Amino acid sequence: HELLWRPAALQTALFTSYGTDYSFLAEMVAGSPAAARRRGVTVVDNYDHHRTPAGLDEHTYTVHNAAVRANFSVVLPPFFSDDTAAADRTRVHHGTMHPKMWLLEFSEGGACGSGFLRLAISSANLGRYDAKINNQVWACDFVRAQDAVEAACALGVSQLKAELKERRVDAAGCSEKAELAERLVEARRADSAGFGADLLFFVERLVGRAAPELFRQWEALLSRYDLTPPAGTHLIFSAPGRYSGPEAERYGLRALQRHLKVLSDRPVAQRPTAVEYACSSLGQLDDILQPLLGVRPNYKQAPRMAVRGAFLEGLHKPPHVKGAAARLVWPSLTASLPAFARGKGMLTIGGGKNTMTGPSEFKSQQLKACMAHNIAADPRRSATLHHVKMAAGIVRPLQRGGPQREVAPLCAWVYAGSHNLSGAAWGKMEAATGSDDESGDEDEEFVVMSYEVGVLLLPPEPRPFALPWVTAAAPYDPTEVKPFSTSRYLAILRGRDSRAWDLRDNRMTVEEVTGEVRRQWERLRDGAGGAGLGRGEAAGSTGAVVALPEAATLPPPL
Repeated sequence: HELLWRPAALQTALFTSYGTDYSFLAEMVAGSPAAARRRGVTVVDNYDHHRTPAGLDEHTYTVHNAAVRANFSVVLPPFFSDDTAAADRTRVHHGTMHPKMWLLEFSEGGACGSGFLRLAISSANLGRYDAKINNQVWACDFVRAQDAVEAACALGVSQLKAELKERRVDAAGCSEKAELAERLVEARRADSAGFGADLLFFVERLVGRAAPELFRQWEALLSRYDLTPPAGTHLIFSAPGRYSGPEAERYGLRALQRHLKVLSDRPVAQRPTAVEYACSSLGQLDDILQPLLGVRPNYKQAPRMAVRGAFLEGLHKPPHVKGAAARLVWPSLTASLPAFARGKGMLTIGGGKNTMTGPSEFKSQQLKACMAHNIAADPRRSATLHHVKMAAGIVRPLQRGGPQREVAPLCAWVYAGSHNLSGAAWGKMEAATGSDDESGDEDEEFVVMSYEVGVLLLPPEPRPFALPWVTAAAPYDPTEVKPFSTSRYLAILRGRDSRAWDLRDNRMTVEEVTGEVRRQWERLRDGAGGAGLGRGEAAGSTGAVVALPEAATLPPPL
């Protein structure tokens, strides 16, 4: 609701989500000019794309529909083209309509008071439940193109010079403030040309193929704004298809890797020494662990996956540092107990079937080399579902000084968006259509199955970022310290997975297992002393844990 600022000034909006609660969205835009007029609100959906054909629906949700009382133009983008092979059409059933992006045009406010365009990219879906779980949000406001110089003039001279220096522009010849402002606007536009083009291209992929006339409206709208985010900001998006050559560099992990290449030219002291990646869902790992994290599943090199991990681009790993340079940050089962004890949001999202399922026993074996604890940086967030999708190239982890004094992690880059750990989301290399498995690199294609979007923040120099988990994330072996998953927790309560707590004894009864769960929780609570971060033993290892003073009892056995 806060992102919508003043609904009375909201003229035009575009929303994307993994499923949409239309009554919730109607409440958010209620009273806005956008909701009252035709084509004022565009919703890109197609959650059930393998059953619902692509197209445009402008008849279901209108001001005459008592459930919403708003006009929604619902765009259902295609997942394949007319000439896509039948086998590929079947495969994209595994893909999802997963981006979480908002474009909001306001008729007032902004740096010049004449209106602005707000772009928000997050991990939060359009539903009430997402306000109750851990999500990240990135937002950026853009002034009208005609107001760009005036908006820059609102900055102080020292601010203008500082940003010009950051963008490596020589301002020595500028004697007047107006000259500095004009030079800065020129520099911003030159640096951000790729960002604006990528945003327009992604909106075209979302809207243009199913509703070309509606896309032309958005194309005209975007052209009116100065799409110049902070220096080093890049859009990372995915869209279903098979790509080769330069076209493949636009999508997913290939785009991420392309942008991160600039790190190799920076001083060693400014390059990341480790990468930590948090997400809320895991797909098939064989075709993504190596190209993204640089980790071989089960220490074996997957076919067609000899490329360096995209997250490792530009990384400088000190010789004395052992283990994987890129780690998957995932909560252990024990660290998640406060959520169960308080009965909040961890079991399912919104009480439905969507869960943070977690790695199976087989996937835990594959993740042995790269798993790390996800401990909520804010203790108040320890009792809710972890739904963020973020990665950070960390130069220096969290530094603790005196009491109540902490210095945020210094990061060379941060990714924040909708991409979970899967080849469907990030993309993967496959044999080109019609080639055999023995073909060379020239016969490979980059395959993407899902719509996704995120933002890569790659500032000219490392900066402190407030990450939602504690860094440096402590590694753990997921075959010994069990990762959180809904099914694993329920199996423990039902007595079907006693090995999750004691690898030496698989004969524990339901009561014994449940009792052990309770004892572990009590130990965590006592070890933390009800004061947030503390120390405690959990599932055979010692590590930082989070507990809340008002901790309730665990639910009874099922």
